[in-house]
Amino acid sequence: MSWGGLGGQTLGSTQQPAASSDLKLPHTQADGISSLAFAPSDTLNLVAAGSWDNSVRLWNLQEQASQGLGMPSQPNIMATPIGEIKHQAAVLDVCMSAEGNVFSGGCDNKAMMWTPNPAGGPPQTQQIAEHSAPIKCIAHVPQLPCVITGSWDQTVKFWDMRSPSPAHQLQLPHKVLTMDCRYPFLCVGTSNKEVYVYNLAGGIRPHKPGGAPIQSQIKAFQTRTLSMFPDCSGFAIGNIEGRVAIHYIDHRQGDKTVEFAYKCHRVDAKESPNKTAEIHAVNAISFHNRYGTFATAGADGSYAFWDKDKRQRLKPPTRMNAPISCASFNQRGDLYGYAVSYDWSKGSEHYNKQGPNDIYIHMVKEDEIKPKKK
Repeated sequence: MSWGGLGGQTLGSTQQPAASSDLKLPHTQADGISSLAFAPSDTLNLVAAGSWDNSVRLWNLQEQASQGLGMPSQPNIMATPIGEIKHQAAVLDVCMSAEGNVFSGGCDNKAMMWTPNPAGGPPQTQQIAEHSAPIKCIAHVPQLPCVITGSWDQTVKFWDMRSPSPAHQLQLPHKVLTMDCRYPFLCVGTSNKEVYVYNLAGGIRPHKPGGAPIQSQIKAFQTRTLSMFPDCSGFAIGNIEGRVAIHYIDHRQGDKTVEFAYKCHRVDAKESPNKTAEIHAVNAISFHNRYGTFATAGADGSYAFWDKDKRQRLKPPTRMNAPISCASFNQRGDLYGYAVSYDWSKGSEHYNKQGPNDIYIHMVKEDEIKPKKK
């Protein structure tokens, strides 16, 4: 299945170049940008990014001249760098708290918490977690409260940040590749292309009796990303073969009238410079908290907005000159951040040291993301 002709003409005549009004953040990293996260706050517009250069950087965004949903008619954002911390190896994931704390994990097998210093002094950092293999995913859960880390050592660990030992641990049969938490549910995607769902309310336990994982509709190829619906009823999952699948974890699980998969981030042969069809990884899926619509971003260098309920594309793809490695909406949904950077989907032989490592902020217009009337 494809929507809006995207399966055949992902980058055809409907393609749009990056808007000149999209803000390019100053002082981004010198190597591939692996992860990007906004503070989950309606009042703080902080955005953090992790990189293969071992760094985590933070910016403060200030918006002006807003209307409607807080979405400016003439986008005007000022970005101010706040600071940087360093890991001992590449950073693979970042997340933030509503108070502005930054959490990061990576190939040094450690997770760090960074409390930015508004006065501009030295950053306040502490190690809060450790695994026996790289930490691929990290999430802050204020309701518990704790930080959750998922690792290539096949474990998911829960940390209260006051102890060097995890408060709880889940043993999985395969590496953790992607993870998302919207309380009370935690969804974990593993390297065997399955998704394990846990209920965190009243104790940590499998959502379904026996703990059987959900088998993805697109499990023929490696899972790349996963994002939960804002109402916690399910999730969307993307893979390296340019497909997205919609799954439910409530009573609709397995209902093929609402669960489906579709193609995206592909280039039809007639649109490709070498006249060969191209299939690209889906690198990021992010849901809009207000409308429940979502964005996908991929290795083809494009992003688009979608409505899963109407199975409709809301915004034609906007394409950049390099892969989009990670992306996210902010809490209010009036900003969409995306990193234009090599994503390693084609291996080290295609890595270009001169390639871009840029982060852009798109001001989201209501008609781009709001479900369209029938």
